[in-house]
Parts: sequence; C-alpha cells; structure tokens
Amino acid sequence: KGAPLGCLFLLPLVFEEPGEELYKLHRGLTVATEFSTAVWTDALKWSRFNGLAVGSLAAGQALRCTLSGVSDEGKKAHVEVALCLRAVEVARTRGYGTLLVETSVAAQRNIWVE
Repeated sequence: KGAPLGCLFLLPLVFEEPGEELYKLHRGLTVATEFSTAVWTDALKWSRFNGLAVGSLAAGQALRCTLSGVSDEGKKAHVEVALCLRAVEVARTRGYGTLLVETSVAAQRNIWVE
C-alpha cells in the first residue's frame, strides 16, 4: 500500500552536440551519436509519409517521454493507458506540437500507438 503504480518522465527535446569531454568519458557515445544521427536523417527523409512533425522539432516544440514504467499492481489497474493520456495532456497544455516516445519494449509501443 502506498507504493507508486507507475512513473512517467517527460523532458523538452533539445538537440545538442555532446561536448568533447563527454565523448572522452563514454567511448560508446560516438557509436550512439552516429546511430542516432542516421536514424533521424532517415526519419526526416520520410517525414511527409511517417507523420514526423518536423516543424515542431525544429521550433523546439517537442516533448520527449524518456521513460515510463508501471508496477504489476499498476498493470492490473491499467495505469499505463492513464499515463499515456496524461503525457498527451501535458504536451498539449504546455504548447508542444509533438510528443516523442522512446520505448524499448514492444508492449510499450502498442500502448502508445493505440
């Protein structure tokens, strides 16, 4: 009792190049940066077909959902759907034109797409 049923972390999307010091500390960051750049470049090429809101991204009006999680009790109560709806509400209320969701699990993707 009293334990959180779920969590949601939302941050404004900011495109910044990591500093040289950060690259020195994290050797894998170069690979991650190259991969991310390739993914974004490909997504932008097809933006008119895939629904990517390039204008919102370029204008700094995109909100990122970097992490969401739900406990077993939260799953029973369908908290994940409520969290998705809340994220959309927060984005709209704060004037963001786009909500980018970073998921790593297929089940999470299904929740956000529905």
